Amino acid sequence: YIFSGDENNFISKNNTNMVGKNVLLGDVEDANLQPAVLGDQLVAYLDEVFKQMVSYLNSASSATGVGNLGMPVPIPGHMAAAAGLSSYLGQQTKDSMKNRLLSTNVKVSRRPKSEL
Repeated sequence: YIFSGDENNFISKNNTNMVGKNVLLGDVEDANLQPAVLGDQLVAYLDEVFKQMVSYLNSASSATGVGNLGMPVPIPGHMAAAAGLSSYLGQQTKDSMKNRLLSTNVKVSRRPKSEL
């Protein structure tokens, strides 16, 4: 156990490792804790969602409605919005999301250490 009335600092020139069956940061009460995000899985999931949205938006960018004479007519506002969002999401690549979302210094284990 390490206790302090004020501060504790863990500093190392290279790596600082905290290993345990469960690692709780900031509190020990379940009501105050939430799971950490596995960054690589989050990036992969967002990449899949964005690709599905781009596919849909590309289809929606050529949307038509029914005009007064019952003939198909373009819906310019809808088409432009779909094309704009599709373009933005298409630029969000896995690499750009990794650079934007993932820490290069802090890593989280996928599973607890089995020997503990």
